[in-house]
Order: sequence, then C-alpha cells, then structure tokens
Amino acid sequence: MVFENSQDAAEALKLMQGFPFFDRPIRISISHTKSDANAKKDGTYDENAVEKRKEDSIRKREAYFERVKARQMTGGAAVSRLPGAAPNKILFLENLPETSTQDMIAKLFEQYGGFKEVRLVPGRPGIAFVEYDTEVAASVAMQGVQGFKLTEDKAMKISFAKQG
Repeated sequence: MVFENSQDAAEALKLMQGFPFFDRPIRISISHTKSDANAKKDGTYDENAVEKRKEDSIRKREAYFERVKARQMTGGAAVSRLPGAAPNKILFLENLPETSTQDMIAKLFEQYGGFKEVRLVPGRPGIAFVEYDTEVAASVAMQGVQGFKLTEDKAMKISFAKQG
C-alpha cells in the first residue's frame, strides 16, 4: 500500500502490525525503496526495469531452491545432524535458553514462508519443534536460522525432526 506521507504510513503500520489474517499475524515493514506506484505517480516508472527485476528475482529464487535440494542430496549443510532424520517439514531445535517461549521462537521462524507452529516440550527446557507447510520451507528456515543466538552464549542447533 502507498501512503501520501510517512505519518500515515507509520500510523497504518502501528494499527495493523500483528493483526490476524488467515489465522496468522500480519508482518509489516516500511519500504526503503521507491514503489512502482510512486514511480508511476512522479513519471519515473520504467516497465522494462520492473520486468527485469521480476525475472532476476525468479531466477535467484529458483537457483536458491536448487542449491537447497543439492545440499540435501549430497549431505551438505541443510541435511540433519541426527542419524536417520531425513529432510521433512518439522525442525528440531536444541540448545535453546531455558527462558525461551513459544512467542520468542515463533517471531524468529515466522519470517520464513510456510511457518505453521512452534511446539515446546513440557518438562524439557532447551528443545522445541517448529513445523512448516513443506520440506523446502523448513529447509530454507533451517539454513536461515542455524546457529542464531537467542542469548550471547547459546547458539541454536537445528536439524530435521526424526519421523515416526
């Protein structure tokens, strides 16, 4: 959405941030580049440049997913460290601070497409499960968050959950 001024944009962001939409909270951020709508408005819109950006984006996304699949097949970084845990749509998180909450973990993982839920294990602090719609979505999230530190001294360890 395009606003006439930054105050209107900030107010809309404040009102809509986290608003439930299809059972998921909306995540909004302010763009730091000029939108196509603004470019059309001020006469600087270049349709050829827009098409090139779209093609580049599609090409990069496809290349990224090919790399993820290749790593899975060759035992690369996206493959689980747990023996017998084949790639799937559920991630197993270890080395979490004992004070970790579902909301804290969800905020970290919901930025990746296909996020479904976080499940903490009662009586077992330091571990959790994160579920995605697809194996590919889980792989992308795993690569993006692997080693993230929720506290200064605890780097998260992520693998695919064992099936069964």
